This record gives sequence, C-alpha cells and structure tokens, in this order.
Amino acid sequence: MVTVRYYATLRPVTKKKEETIDGVDTVSDLLEKLNEEYGEDFRKQMYDGQSLFKNVIILVNGENITTIKGLDTEIKDDDRIDLFPPVAGG
Repeated sequence: MVTVRYYATLRPVTKKKEETIDGVDTVSDLLEKLNEEYGEDFRKQMYDGQSLFKNVIILVNGENITTIKGLDTEIKDDDRIDLFPPVAGG
C-alpha cells in the first residue's frame, strides 16, 4: 500500500488529509484510481482537459515526478505520494 497525502483544494474533494491505496504500480495508475473514486470534482482540480494542469505538483517520497519518469514513475509499497493541485493566490 502507498500513502497518498492531499493538499489545498483536494482535501475538501476527498474529505481526507491522507489515505492508503493498494493495487497501483505507477503514478498514472494512482491518478486513474483516484479519478474513479472521487469523480469529476477530483478531475477539475487536477486536469485541464485530458492533461494535468502544468502547475500540479506530484511528489513520490519527496521527489517531484518531473525529475523521475513523470506519470510513468513507478510506486511501490510504503511509498508516500503528495498531491498538490494548482493553487491561485496573491
């Protein structure tokens, strides 16, 4: 199982700060599972059409997936994934 931690506008959507999820091998698999679980509200926070918003940050064990293999980054039991949706502010 992996631990997924939600930040900012994802917390009201998931109604959780974190949860454990089983049966995912890549970040892409995880996002697919979360889309199924949380539906359109989750998609609106993370996706611009079919692609992730450019300023979404996904960390696996503290490392940004853009420096690993992007959405193809492999995840394994006991990994920690942090999801940061785009945040507007001033």
